Amino acid sequence: MRARGVDTVLYTGVATNVCVLLTVSAGFDMEYKGYLVTDATGTFSDELQSAAELVMGSMTATLTTTDKAIATLESSRGAAASA
Repeated sequence: MRARGVDTVLYTGVATNVCVLLTVSAGFDMEYKGYLVTDATGTFSDELQSAAELVMGSMTATLTTTDKAIATLESSRGAAASA
């Protein structure tokens, strides 16, 4: 990814407290800027989801939603097109 100029990752998936958490941690270790798309992740209970978001949001990824991520991507595309 880095060879293609990628420095930012949007994380989605299931088992937020296990699979997603480990993937976010690996990305953080590789110095990617990470965004956890909270409404595009899920796990076995609301409590586990909240705990996983708390852990990742406090250190390894910025928490966002699908709507916010799409809006940011669209505004970035518009800014690049007008440059």
